[in-house]
Amino acid sequence: MFSLAVLIFALLGVGLLLGLVFTVLGLVFKLIFLPLQIGFWLLRGVFGLALGVLGFLFFLPILGLALPFLLVIFALPLALIGLIIWIVKRSTVSGSGA
Repeated sequence: MFSLAVLIFALLGVGLLLGLVFTVLGLVFKLIFLPLQIGFWLLRGVFGLALGVLGFLFFLPILGLALPFLLVIFALPLALIGLIIWIVKRSTVSGSGA
């Protein structure tokens, strides 16, 4: 009896968690091979890139499902803040010119 919103937010949480896990694994792998010879840098970079791509592929479909919710949660308040700042700046500029 899950609603669509609960399912989308659960998937978003799983996607964020998987992305975080792959990012941490990539960073740990980079830190392990950092003191070693330059020959390992290519292997380290390829493995880190592969982990990053896997995290992105896990996160991308979930982001697509949650995009309308993210727009409502983040974009609308930012737009309102921007509108308020624009109104305040406009009123102070027009007031100082008089």
